[in-house]
Amino acid sequence: MKDFRATMEEIGTPQDCSRLWQYGIETYEDLLALAEGEHDVDLRRSACWYLARLGGERAFTAFARCLEAEEERVRCGAALSLGELGGEQAMERLIQCLEADPDADVRWFAAHGLGEIGDKRAFVALRTVLRRSEEDPRVRGMAAEALAYIGDRRGVGELVKVLGDPSPELRYWVVFALGQIGNASLIPKLLPMLEDHASTPEFGSVADEVAATIEILKEKEGENGG
Repeated sequence: MKDFRATMEEIGTPQDCSRLWQYGIETYEDLLALAEGEHDVDLRRSACWYLARLGGERAFTAFARCLEAEEERVRCGAALSLGELGGEQAMERLIQCLEADPDADVRWFAAHGLGEIGDKRAFVALRTVLRRSEEDPRVRGMAAEALAYIGDRRGVGELVKVLGDPSPELRYWVVFALGQIGNASLIPKLLPMLEDHASTPEFGSVADEVAATIEILKEKEGENGG
């Protein structure tokens, strides 16, 4: 018990650990049971968070089951934890979640998780979401960001196609992604967007991101001897 508790306290906060101890969590198996059972939503999310860091095949199984939960907050936590756990199985399950979960917040976390894993085999699923005009703009924006993190250059053309989308949030993340996987040849396409002063809920204006991205692309060109 001491080894388990010591490990938990190293990776978590005293407040979280204290709550888990009070709930009777003393072993890895207890943590699995908490994640999978019909318990308080916040406790289940906390269990998933710790299991992602402790790892193991059984953690993946617990997260996969949590993705079937009725409560969307549990599914969000499971999708987040699958991204942190990583691996091929996690990627495949997150792709299924991105394609089929009815809740936009859960799909957002699925796209986020695919970006965390960074496997180029997720490209097609992310591209599909990016192209889906009826999808929640937040989810499409996260798909654009995830394309940046998987580093697949095939994403450049797909991102350019949606630079003029009506959603400021999507345009913002498309520009960000182009800065990560694009090159200086994109600058002429971005220059007119310096007049795009639409704001995003949390990250500032599209124009500010455009300016930052242009500088990144210029730096890349300099590094490559352009």
